[in-house]
Amino acid sequence: MTNEKVNLYEEVEFANNYAYAMQVKAEAEEKLQNIEKIWVISIIGSICGVLSFASAICGMVSFVIACICYHKVGGFKVAIKWSWNFAKFGWFIIPYFPLDLIIGLAAFFVGLYGLFFMPFFTIIHTKKQAIMNLEVADEFLRNFQ
Repeated sequence: MTNEKVNLYEEVEFANNYAYAMQVKAEAEEKLQNIEKIWVISIIGSICGVLSFASAICGMVSFVIACICYHKVGGFKVAIKWSWNFAKFGWFIIPYFPLDLIIGLAAFFVGLYGLFFMPFFTIIHTKKQAIMNLEVADEFLRNFQ
C-alpha cells in the first residue's frame, strides 16, 4: 500500500489554451461572488441542521437552504462525491456480501444527510476550489503574456 496523499480538490490543466484559462477565471470569479451572497445563509442552514434533531421544522428549513446554496454555487456534485467516498469507506469496513452493500448504502445516505443538513462545509470546499482555480488561471495568464 502506498502512502499517497489524496487531493480533495481538482487541479485545472490549461495546456496552452488562453481562452479556457479566461473561462476558468471568469467562472471562478462568478462562483466567488455567489458564495459571498449565500455565505450567511449557509451558516444559518447549518445551525438549523444541527437543531433538526430537536425539531422537524428546522430540518426542513435546513434542507431547503442547502438546496438553495447548492443550486447557487454547484455544491450538489461535491455532496454526491463526498457521500460516495463515505459509502466506499463504509463498504470496505465489512467486506462480507450482503452486509457490505447494506453498510455502503447506509453510509452513502448518512453522508448525504450530513451534507444536506450542514451546507457550510460544502460551501467552504467550493470556495477553496474556486480560489485555487482563480489563482492557477491568473498565474497561467500572467505567464502566457
